[in-house]
Amino acid sequence: GAPPPPPGGAAAAPGVLGLEEKKLTVVDMRGPSGPRVVSNMNSLALDAAAAPDVPMPELQHNVRLVVDVAEARIRDLERQRRTEESAASAYAREATLAEAEAEAASTEHGRLAGLLAALEARERLLTNAAPSPPASASSADEQRVSAVAKLFCALRERFGAQCEAYGVARVALGDALPAARRLMRGWEPLAEPARGAAAMGALRRALDP
Repeated sequence: GAPPPPPGGAAAAPGVLGLEEKKLTVVDMRGPSGPRVVSNMNSLALDAAAAPDVPMPELQHNVRLVVDVAEARIRDLERQRRTEESAASAYAREATLAEAEAEAASTEHGRLAGLLAALEARERLLTNAAPSPPASASSADEQRVSAVAKLFCALRERFGAQCEAYGVARVALGDALPAARRLMRGWEPLAEPARGAAAMGALRRALDP
């Protein structure tokens, strides 16, 4: 007949009962090469036995990983700091330049305003420059030319750059030319060599750049 069952009622093999043995899957994240899948805990024990002098290798690897990440972050922050400092220096230079340009523009505006005020009031200034009543029409023309020369010499001394930039000499010439023509009309150099010489010489110096 059939053999008797084993003593103690031992369990039948899994295959007999239709059950399959379940395998344990372990993800090992200790090594520097990245995660690896092992089928049982024995592999982990063998790895630990192969490196008996390295205590807690998984912890050391994690510490190194944290340190590497921290160092990379520090380098990024340092690059960002240098970039920001460079940008701040550039902004400071631009601000200083803009301030200097604004100050120069303000100064230039003030000088132009002064020059325009003098030009607008030049008829009154020319009259004050030649207060004595002329003895003749020729004397009046000579005084007019001398007054124009005196006024525009003073303007060039005070507003030299502005006079040069805006051609103020043409204004002086326009103010003096009618009187100069009348003064020198019919002039005979041999008979009257000194006629209008002082006034015309002063006007030429006033018009020269």
